[in-house]
Amino acid sequence: MRARLALAAVCLVALAGCEATDQAMQDTSRVLAKRVVNEAVVRQFPGARPEPYSDCIIDNASMGEITRLAGDAVTGVDAQTLDLVVDIAARPDVTLCLLRAGLPAAV
Repeated sequence: MRARLALAAVCLVALAGCEATDQAMQDTSRVLAKRVVNEAVVRQFPGARPEPYSDCIIDNASMGEITRLAGDAVTGVDAQTLDLVVDIAARPDVTLCLLRAGLPAAV
């Protein structure tokens, strides 16, 4: 009985560690992706404050899209990056987010 409890405790601790690592990776990916989106917004709209746009875009992107954008932080923003940002920005939830923030709903 004690062995089972000890094994269960070890498994719970290991799972908690995995979840914490996974969350840290997601948080890091979001930060990197946001930098890329900021750069994309500035390229599309010179002089615009990119942060409100990037917040709405990142908050409505899938984890796969965020990971791809985070990768572009290393390789650089290119036409495919801009296409992805524009595609995400065109989603209804992003439009609503931008409107709530008092911003034009076009990127």
